[in-house]
Amino acid sequence: MSAFLPLQVDAKSKWAQANYDNLVAAMNCKGAASTYDCLASADAATLATAGLNLSQAEPFGFWLWVPVIDGKFLKKPASQLEAKQKVNGVRLSLPSPSRS
Repeated sequence: MSAFLPLQVDAKSKWAQANYDNLVAAMNCKGAASTYDCLASADAATLATAGLNLSQAEPFGFWLWVPVIDGKFLKKPASQLEAKQKVNGVRLSLPSPSRS
């Protein structure tokens, strides 16, 4: 089980929207007919650089790019699902390291 549970907010929250808007601005997609299409068609290296620059402006240890709760794919925060032992996946068992 992973102990990493990043912040999860509603996809329509002000926080998620502000992060999206900042990325749109950083990628010069502000006036595009579809900001999503503009971002999707961007060069991957340029998009990665913009995302990195925005992330580095955050306090150390804070994750800017996190899953958001959209009501379809992610219906509840992982912490709530984990507490109820409801998972969307398969538990993997790793082999014990061999001792030679």
